[in-house]
This record gives sequence, C-alpha cells and structure tokens, in this order.
Amino acid sequence: MTVDERNKQDHYLKSQLSRLILSAADKGYPQFSSFLEERQQNFAREILRHYKYQNYLLFGGAENCERVVLGVFPEYMDADSCAFPIVSLKLSYSGKEALIHRDYLGALMALQIKREMLGDIWVQEKGAVLFVLEPMADFIRMNLNQIGRASIQIADADLDDLKRLITYKEITGTVSSLRLDCITALVCGKSRSLAAELIAAGLVKVNGIECLSASKTLRYGDSLAIRKYGKFILDTEGKRTKKDRLFLTIKQLQ
Repeated sequence: MTVDERNKQDHYLKSQLSRLILSAADKGYPQFSSFLEERQQNFAREILRHYKYQNYLLFGGAENCERVVLGVFPEYMDADSCAFPIVSLKLSYSGKEALIHRDYLGALMALQIKREMLGDIWVQEKGAVLFVLEPMADFIRMNLNQIGRASIQIADADLDDLKRLITYKEITGTVSSLRLDCITALVCGKSRSLAAELIAAGLVKVNGIECLSASKTLRYGDSLAIRKYGKFILDTEGKRTKKDRLFLTIKQLQ
C-alpha cells in the first residue's frame, strides 16, 4: 500500500469512526464498524482518545480474535459483546484435502465479499471457524459450497469452537538498543545489516503498520510482524549485562 493510499484509507476511517461516535451519542443506541485489522484498531483508539470517548469495546466474535469490530455505545448503556452483529460459522469437510487459511479466504473473496465483512478464520482439523458480519452469514451459507475439491458443510459454531488457545515461543537474547533493526536481527537470527534489508524491503510491520526505518525505537508491548518469519511481541526487559546490553524476552506467536 502506498502512502497516498494509506492516507486515503485513514481519512475514510476517521470519517467513519467520527460518525459512529456522534451517532451513538445522538441516537442513543450502539453503532458498529466493519472488521478492523491491527493498524486500523490502533488508529481507532487514537480517534476515540481525541473525542475523549470511553464507552466502547473492540470484539471479534470470541476471545483472542485478531480482526475485531469497534462497538461504540451511548453513555447510559454498558458496552456488551452480545450486542455485536457478528456471526460465527463452523465450516467442515471430509476427504484427503488439507485446507489452509489462504484456501478459505480465497474462496470467500471469489464470492465478491469485501474483506472488511470478514473477521478471523481459525483453521482446524478438517474445517475452520469463520467470523462474519451478520448481513453476510446467510449469503455464505447459500453460496460457499466447495473449496478446491472439498465439499463444505456450514453450521453455527458452538462454544467449544470459539475457544482459541494462543501459544507462544519465548525468544531471549541481548541487544544494544530497542532499535527496529536490533530487534529484527534478534528474532530472525540475522545480522543487523540483513535485518535492515528486510526492513527496507517493506517486509516488517510494527503494530500493523509497515515501517521502513531501521532506526525506529520500539516500546515494550509493541507487536512486530515479519513476512516469512512470523509475529512477535516485545514482552519484557531483563537486567542489563556487564557490557551494558539489554536482555530481552520476546514472545513469538505459534
């Protein structure tokens, strides 16, 4: 995405979120966005802070969802996840196929469904759980019959389907500073010069935003997504070494 495209997207999102906040206050009932990815979620929080609006909730249909919907609630109403217009569908199939996330998403995109109408796709053995905005649920039930050679059956997801355990692998090591190239080198097992090449190639995102600056300073809690290497969270700082290097613990999402 170019800078101009991102600016246009941010301008549209700012207008959309501003309308949600004003409508919730004026009309007295909750307003909901489409699904937001990580960068958009951070942008939404900035807009909410600008308006000093605190009665909101980010929810994707279950705990541990990465893509979420913003719900803005009037001041007299408690922010409640049950109010969100999100439907969870269980997709299942039999046979020798081994469908992956890309297969499910590609099939949904082929139905001309906009990405913002779709939340997470949790791939399971012989199936997946799909979170969608309510208006899309019946359309998907009627039109998503096959993915590749696999015939798809669709039902409502149950409570067990909606439990997702997030596991992490801990990476520890020392760095000279919290610069992006230092952290990238540590988690990828590369030299700083090779890490800088990854960053310059646009393969690294910080909190969902592509970052081309190797010298950017990270903060604890920041997320780092590196294409082909995975997603990481800068977790904790340990003691400094005798050589005045920082000892870090970083979580890699499995």
